[in-house]
Amino acid sequence: LDRYWVHPELASFGIGRIAMMPAVSFDNDLRSEKDVEAAIGQALKDTGFRWLSANSTRDQLRGDSGKDSVLALYKAQVLNGGRIDSLAAPALAARLACDAVLTVRVDRWEKHDLEWNQAGKPSTTVQLTAALIDSTGTLLWSAAGSQVADGPYYDPSTAPIGVKDSGLERKPVTGQGGAPELLE
Repeated sequence: LDRYWVHPELASFGIGRIAMMPAVSFDNDLRSEKDVEAAIGQALKDTGFRWLSANSTRDQLRGDSGKDSVLALYKAQVLNGGRIDSLAAPALAARLACDAVLTVRVDRWEKHDLEWNQAGKPSTTVQLTAALIDSTGTLLWSAAGSQVADGPYYDPSTAPIGVKDSGLERKPVTGQGGAPELLE
């Protein structure tokens, strides 16, 4: 089930500038993290806040040293609890010169295609957890949810239109659709 929570006095916090932290995933899937950062950045660009992108945040936290120790600490906190720790948020917001920090955790990012001889529907599943924490460490907003998209029913008895030969195995090409793309 999708879960959303908003602080009842959100407007009174005077949030103007929000830093989006780099997305994190349990399996360190860089592609899913980058896709999520881009999709959320696009969705939030017209919200009326000034945004610091995940790439800019990453660069600022690396600083002159070029090391990822702060990012590693942040990643461990988000993977463990779904958000930045309330004690770490004030220092992080001060370092990024922002009023709040947005964290995103990729809980599930998978595309399930059927084998050529299986009947059924291929599917794609995306599950995320996000949180917005202000510069005092107060949780302002949180969301967790998943989306499952099914492809068209696949029938292995459909006459093939060709054969795909990879050298290790041969698979018939039926012209039937597969699982939707992850960004869809």
